[in-house]
Amino acid sequence: MNNDQLQQLLMAITDGLQHPAGAYSLTPGQVDPTNPLDYSTSSGIKIWNEASAPLPFKFNVEGKEVNTFCEALSERANKSGWNLAGADIIMTNDSSTPAIQRNIITEYGRLTVTEITAA
Repeated sequence: MNNDQLQQLLMAITDGLQHPAGAYSLTPGQVDPTNPLDYSTSSGIKIWNEASAPLPFKFNVEGKEVNTFCEALSERANKSGWNLAGADIIMTNDSSTPAIQRNIITEYGRLTVTEITAA
């Protein structure tokens, strides 16, 4: 092995240590919810497409469908990692008790429209 080959090998090893391969997860959105997706990679695009795909049914804003809609949206949130600590996707502060965080899917009745739109 000559000096140039050794330098290339060392650079490849250093680059690998600085940019390790992505962590494995059955639900990729849960790998690291505190870091934004890298849309320049195929895995980033796949996670985005899965998380932003339409729900399996159309919600008609009828009272009898609210529970079904909330369950489907909660399942998507769980699968996409939106509910993990640090993700702050579906949680918002309660304006009457700022120290309390509320889930906008399961506690929508305790929040004002302003609090939900601010989330």
